[in-house]
Amino acid sequence: MLAGADIFAQALGGLFLYGLSSIKGHIHGWRIAMLIAGGISICIGLAFAYLIPANMNGAWFLTAEEKQIAHDRVAREHASAHERHFQWDQFWETVKDPKFYLVFSWAFLLCACTVLNFGTLILNGLGYTSFITTVLQLPACAMQATCLILATLSCKRFPDHRGYIQAICAVVPLVGSILLQVLPYENKWPLAGSLWLTTCNYHILSVNLSIISSNIKGHTRKTLFSTVYYLGYATGCIVGPQLFRDEQAPLYKTAMRAISSMYGVYIVFMLLFMVLCKMENSRRDRLAAEGNEEAVPRPAADYDNKTDKQDLSFRYVL
Repeated sequence: MLAGADIFAQALGGLFLYGLSSIKGHIHGWRIAMLIAGGISICIGLAFAYLIPANMNGAWFLTAEEKQIAHDRVAREHASAHERHFQWDQFWETVKDPKFYLVFSWAFLLCACTVLNFGTLILNGLGYTSFITTVLQLPACAMQATCLILATLSCKRFPDHRGYIQAICAVVPLVGSILLQVLPYENKWPLAGSLWLTTCNYHILSVNLSIISSNIKGHTRKTLFSTVYYLGYATGCIVGPQLFRDEQAPLYKTAMRAISSMYGVYIVFMLLFMVLCKMENSRRDRLAAEGNEEAVPRPAADYDNKTDKQDLSFRYVL
């Protein structure tokens, strides 16, 4: 829902800002837009903090029986118990895990590949007016929303193939970035369409987070994975814009070549993550077949703070 709201904001935000920019007065239109958007955000944030519970025990809209059902359902999925103390054993286990660095790489590569901030510059460079440039971002938002819906439905239809779905999802912006390199400048509509394809990576980020939440156990360990993911995200947001050189406007060929390469590397890293998980699942299946009761896959009885490496009954979601 958050990713969908972000896409919706892109679609309406551009038109909203364009309309307010025409206001003439003591306060500039963009400042009015920030005041309105900021005020609404503060109100929604306060309402969210008040209405949304931190856990199922605080869910005021559930009965006692429904809270217990929710608790048991999450526990059966090998969810980690909340732990206030930092577990150093989980820290050392995590920093030795190659999946930890693959997760950082996912976020870095995807955010370094984002072209949303330069979409208007590319469209302006193709000769479109400011208003037409704003309107031409609407199809990009529609394509992003379509990809997000398709990715979500695919994960629901094929729950054990999320990594492969991710790799396929990355092909969409990869194709767009390649087309921006090879199409001639005169083909402006195909270039605009290629840009729309290149912006489609929100669905990849969304499924990324679901893979982390489903495959990582242990409160400290999961916190570290989430933290390194957002560190990669932030680092990619810093590095990505440096790829766009002023002298290469409007198509920024060097940036597009780098983006194509990074999507290719991302696909390889995603498949590598899946291979590591599959190998570990196979090892645990062999242990279970040899009579190791701890390795027999089964739903958890309750919350615990074992890591996914320590809990041999846990199976990674591929």
